[in-house]
Amino acid sequence: MIFAGRYRAVKAGIAFQSIPYKGAATTMTDMLTGQIDMAFEPTSLALAHVEDAKVRPLAVTSAIRSRYLPALPTMIESGVPGVVAESWTGIVAPAGTPREVIDKVNRAINDALASDDMRLALSKLGGEGVGGSTRDFSALLA
Repeated sequence: MIFAGRYRAVKAGIAFQSIPYKGAATTMTDMLTGQIDMAFEPTSLALAHVEDAKVRPLAVTSAIRSRYLPALPTMIESGVPGVVAESWTGIVAPAGTPREVIDKVNRAINDALASDDMRLALSKLGGEGVGGSTRDFSALLA
C-alpha cells in the first residue's frame, strides 16, 4: 500500500512521509490512537471504524463510488484524475492441475459467491464477490 499511497499523494500534489507497516491492522491501530494522521486502507478494514465515527473517510480509490459509502467521492471526483486502485482476491492452483479439478473448484466458488450467506458476509466487510470463469480470471491476471 505504500507505493499506491505515495502514487496517489504525488498525483494529488500532497507531500507526506511514508511509514512502512507490516500490515493493515497495525496501521489502523496507529490511526485510531493518533500515532498517524492518514492511511490508505481497504474499505473492508476501515468500514466499521467509519460507521463508529472513529475515522473520517476522505475518498475511495475505485473508479466508481463504493456501494457501502455512496456519499464518499472517488479520488477522481475529488480532483485527482487518473487515480484508480482497486484490490481483489483470487484463487490459483499449481500448474498441471487437472482441468476437471479446476472446473469443479470454480463451480463451487461461483456457487458460494452466489449464496445469500456469502453475500451478507462479504458486505459486512465492504466487499462483494464477483465470480466468473477461469478464462475471465486468466484475462484479469494477464
